[in-house]
Amino acid sequence: MKKHLLFWSFCLIYFLLGIINLDGLPVAWTDEIQGLDPAVQHLKTGTFKSIVWPNPNANEFFASYPPLWQWIHRVNLSIIPVEIFYIRLPYLIIHLGTLIFLYFTIIHKKKNAFIALLLILLFSLDKT
Repeated sequence: MKKHLLFWSFCLIYFLLGIINLDGLPVAWTDEIQGLDPAVQHLKTGTFKSIVWPNPNANEFFASYPPLWQWIHRVNLSIIPVEIFYIRLPYLIIHLGTLIFLYFTIIHKKKNAFIALLLILLFSLDKT
């Protein structure tokens, strides 16, 4: 556990800052709204469609992307309030889970916690 103390400290700080900032952005981004709309339409109408996507016939049946992203939203919307904080929360948790998975995968392959931590820092803090 001591060997991974820096990593777990980073994860805790990353998670806490993420929680603080989930609703801190002033607007929902276009891709958030477009990804959310099929889930909202399914919740309201029972039809998997989108009224905001410009693709032909998306207002009848949504097939612009594979449905996993929208189904995560759909399950999320049936459990929790429709607020930007709660809509973004599963993605913060998924992202943190990915960091943990990558860290321990790198440790398993390379046997070097320092290199794993550097790669995780690069992956998690790079804007692109």
